[in-house]
Amino acid sequence: MNRIAICMPARDTMAMETCQSIVALVGQYAVESVASGNASLRYFWLNGTLLPDMRNALVREAIKSDSTHVLWIDSDMKFPKDGLKRLLAHNAPMVGANYVQRKRPVKPTAAKFRDDGTRHWVYTIPADAEEKQSGTESVESLGHGFMLVETAVYQCVPEPWYSMTWQPEKGNHVGEDVFFFRRVKDALDIEPLVDHDVSREVEHIGFHNYTWQDAYDDYPKLIEQQGPTQNGD
Repeated sequence: MNRIAICMPARDTMAMETCQSIVALVGQYAVESVASGNASLRYFWLNGTLLPDMRNALVREAIKSDSTHVLWIDSDMKFPKDGLKRLLAHNAPMVGANYVQRKRPVKPTAAKFRDDGTRHWVYTIPADAEEKQSGTESVESLGHGFMLVETAVYQCVPEPWYSMTWQPEKGNHVGEDVFFFRRVKDALDIEPLVDHDVSREVEHIGFHNYTWQDAYDDYPKLIEQQGPTQNGD
């Protein structure tokens, strides 16, 4: 039986389109799975400013509630109503959407290493392209905006699960999501999966809803500014 904890850290407000997405997702999953007794849903949220602290606290609540999975949803995401069902179908420890960052030039949140050791961004080809990916792809890291993680992963990795650490050589911090995936890789030797099909239906909400078409439109500008092998953090 899948016991899902929907977890949302928020700094202030939730976007209306996120509210609509959650209502649609919960409604469909409740009718198809919860009503038959094959699943349960709980919702946890925290308001604050320190994202790593909020994520750690939400994981503790999910474990305390005996949930089998944490479905991370950020307060500025739009996603398909069957997204949870589709992520669960992979039966994977960690799987989520590769959405784009909310700034120009637009780039992905997912990244992986090349054979030569350089880190690069993983793109999801827009839906109207002649050729596009389908299914899943293993990556080094991706954002937690729409992400499913088995609680067993957290129970096998010591706290803190999320933190921000300083990179002296780059003069910046490692994001809390990258920190988490590195901890899991070191402890369990597993990596998250990107669901490219779900990714194409996820939007990052702002003054403009950022989609994969934005990332492809901005790619030449990004390469010109930073180079083809620039770190994607």
